[in-house]
Amino acid sequence: MLLIRFNKTIFTKILLLIIILCCVSCFNYVVSNQSQNHLPYASLDNEVAVKKIHQRLINDPENISLRYQLVNIFLEELFLDDAIFELQQIIRIDTYNTSAYQLLSLLFYKKADSDIKKAISTLIDGLVFMPTNASLHSNLAVLFVEKGQLAKATQEANKVLDFSTDPELTSAAHLILASIFKKQGNKALAEQHYIIATNIKPSIANTERPIIIPVYNGKEILPFIFNFSSHPTLQNRCWYLDKLTR
Repeated sequence: MLLIRFNKTIFTKILLLIIILCCVSCFNYVVSNQSQNHLPYASLDNEVAVKKIHQRLINDPENISLRYQLVNIFLEELFLDDAIFELQQIIRIDTYNTSAYQLLSLLFYKKADSDIKKAISTLIDGLVFMPTNASLHSNLAVLFVEKGQLAKATQEANKVLDFSTDPELTSAAHLILASIFKKQGNKALAEQHYIIATNIKPSIANTERPIIIPVYNGKEILPFIFNFSSHPTLQNRCWYLDKLTR
């Protein structure tokens, strides 16, 4: 009897262990292969590529390079919810991935059901881990301008000036400040910051809005234009606020 009870106890524990392992495996599979409800793929090659990448992610779910490949494909197909999911996974894996925060924020703001609160909170989340990241402060300043929170926008633009070593970011910060001062009726300070910005980077006089385009491994992540009338190249990756300062 004791032997039978002992065997039953071992069997029960083994069975529970198997169930737990199966549940964990299924969870990892679902996380790696989440699929949103969307229209069929425009490109059969993209559909095949996604399936292959998902298969690779089963054994390597924290491979950021693979997940960025999915992001590119989903953006090309305009499956923005899928792209957002993958970017959230990238941030979960690497909380210091600046590009993921930037692009996730941009998608929240630019997709059809625009959510500027989520766009802002995404950047704030990134700044928790990277408080001196000038790129994130620059993006946040722009969103605060768009939302009409000029005091917060000014604070963020000044942080860019404190932390930036990139002339484009520095000139963008001056243009953000120029746009804020113009909105506030201070044309003298607006002109002062505009002149500083154009002295740093003369080519900005023909551009429009300072949103930094996320890059990964030196390459622009957005390979296409969606919901934008003009998308800057990597070499000129700032849209400046020229229209607000003239």
